[in-house]
Amino acid sequence: MTGTVAVLGANGFIGCRTVELLQLSGWANVRPIVRRPDAFASLSRFAIDAMVADARDIQALTAAFAGCKYVVHAVAGDARTIVDAIEPVYRAAAAAGVLRLIYLSSASVHGQSPPPGTDETSA
Repeated sequence: MTGTVAVLGANGFIGCRTVELLQLSGWANVRPIVRRPDAFASLSRFAIDAMVADARDIQALTAAFAGCKYVVHAVAGDARTIVDAIEPVYRAAAAAGVLRLIYLSSASVHGQSPPPGTDETSA
């Protein structure tokens, strides 16, 4: 495979598995991106360099995405963090010249017991 793929939220459950599968499938250049340096521990079994960037910081993300063809957005957290990260990630990907942004989401953005009437427009 060619091109560098960045995985944002690489220390989380889905992000870490994404990094692992990309590595095992022979993807040459994987760039894990985590919010805090102490999150590198979950990635230590891979011989790749991780970067630190908050998913809400356009400048840090643009630098982290530099040279990447693809970005996998696997950021989790509370609903506010998830929603607040969408625009900065898209803007940084565009500024860095990313060709494809893959956004992962789940119903967990609504919490464990969402109120009645909650749908995909509620977050």
